[in-house]
Amino acid sequence: MNILLISGSPRKNGNTNALLEELTAGILEAGKHSVKTVDVTRMKIAPCLGCDGCKRGEKICVQKDDSRLLMNEMRQADYIVFATPVYWWGMTAQLKLAIDRLYADSSVLKGKPIGLIVTGADALDSPQYRLIREQFQCMADYVGFTLAFSKSISAGKPGEVHSQPDLLREIRDLGKSL
Repeated sequence: MNILLISGSPRKNGNTNALLEELTAGILEAGKHSVKTVDVTRMKIAPCLGCDGCKRGEKICVQKDDSRLLMNEMRQADYIVFATPVYWWGMTAQLKLAIDRLYADSSVLKGKPIGLIVTGADALDSPQYRLIREQFQCMADYVGFTLAFSKSISAGKPGEVHSQPDLLREIRDLGKSL
């Protein structure tokens, strides 16, 4: 199985990416699947124009940017994990841009299991985690994918997850279980 991890964190060495590294280690340790990480914050993805050009013909966006590469990666994946820090009670703008561009062909997610990792500075009972999870659940209901897991993590200071060995073990085990 091909597993695609999509990072929406602009902090290269932040908590979200550290958790994706741990998830990757678990996937590789299990030795059953291939894994690839794509960092949408390093890609050139323009906002959707709402022009419906993608609805005429081949379901390809008229804009020539990195969203085409991302869509191809998603098509090849059997399982996709989105990871984002919380920015103002939502996912990062970079990840939202990438998701908005799925308007061209949301079938790249249809029928696939999707995982979600959300990292924020607030306590886990804060509504920010619920809001992001519910947004992904709404997308799942609309597009037809399965929200296989949603993991919320409270860690606001850079590198904070490295001081939580139980959390790191849990994320590694999650990777092994995919």
